[in-house]
Amino acid sequence: MFILYFIVCLLQPICLPVPELVTVVWGMQTLGAVPSFIIGVIGMVLGVSIMYHMSNKVSKVMIEKFHYKNGLELFQHYVNRYDILFVGLLFVVPILPDEIIGLGAPLAGISYPKFLLVAIISKAVSIGMVSFSEQIGSICSLQGWQIIMLELGMLLLISKGIRYADYKKSLKEA
Repeated sequence: MFILYFIVCLLQPICLPVPELVTVVWGMQTLGAVPSFIIGVIGMVLGVSIMYHMSNKVSKVMIEKFHYKNGLELFQHYVNRYDILFVGLLFVVPILPDEIIGLGAPLAGISYPKFLLVAIISKAVSIGMVSFSEQIGSICSLQGWQIIMLELGMLLLISKGIRYADYKKSLKEA
């Protein structure tokens, strides 16, 4: 059952049109909270990474073929300022499927190391909140919407921390 759950988590961000919540709840009920969290994060981050690399290869060809360079530069300009928070929110809040995020990140000019870091943190937060929502809710006496707000607050703090680290790094290099 562990292998099946891992394969579903791996394929979900690539080609399965199933919400992350459904997959994680199934894994949690079948395997338990801790195994579903660990296997879910590893599988989904690997799946999103595969989508990023596939998109990176194909998008270069598409941009050159259809002459989208000017439009892409404008899109990159808008996304560049809040890339970490933007991608993180898209991973956590189910607005777009992970496939779209994996396809769009290279087009937005987000580097793979930054994308991977955001994917790991976002997936750990989102899957962790689903896997451990009962425990978090009972310990902190929180309701569902409050847990979601806690999740978004954590993501905001993490993105600010990453931005601050990037800022400090750029100061040292200058």
